[in-house]
Amino acid sequence: GQASITISDVDGGSNDNCTEATNLAFTISEEDFTCANLGANLITFTVTDESGNVSTCTASVMVIDDLAPIAVCQDVTLSLDESGVVSITDEILGTFIIDGSSTDNCTTTEDLVFTVSQTLFNCEDLQSAVIPVTLTVTDEPGNSSSCIANVTVIDDAPPVIDCPNDISVQLEGGECEEIVFFEITFT
Repeated sequence: GQASITISDVDGGSNDNCTEATNLAFTISEEDFTCANLGANLITFTVTDESGNVSTCTASVMVIDDLAPIAVCQDVTLSLDESGVVSITDEILGTFIIDGSSTDNCTTTEDLVFTVSQTLFNCEDLQSAVIPVTLTVTDEPGNSSSCIANVTVIDDAPPVIDCPNDISVQLEGGECEEIVFFEITFT
């Protein structure tokens, strides 16, 4: 972010006993400000008349970041893990995978604060075709903006079957078949 001031922003009506106001020479020590100048900045305002007489004063220029970050969302499809849950948090990066490169004019991406309306999803979320999740991005001064990402949850893990051990059956004399009962469990 950048901002600039002009002499009229700091001149409160300078005048001289002999030189007309339109002929006074005005200077300010600093006109341009960036995010590096957030907060109070002292500048020097100088007025010179036609005789070369000089007067100076200082003024405080307050640089404020009141622009909200730009929240950018991306839709995602998530696969449930073997325990039936999944998170939108990237465990390695510590970020949310629905963030599509949100930015701010002054706060670096690393210093932005990200919050989401829902982080964990489970088998119950399979009933919804799309789950809207709100991503809110807040910068250091507290400005924030939000966007909505559509999260789709799928179950593409095959069931796990627990097969029984081999079963041996002793047939009675003259019989060719036997009915065997066993229990199969799956998850």
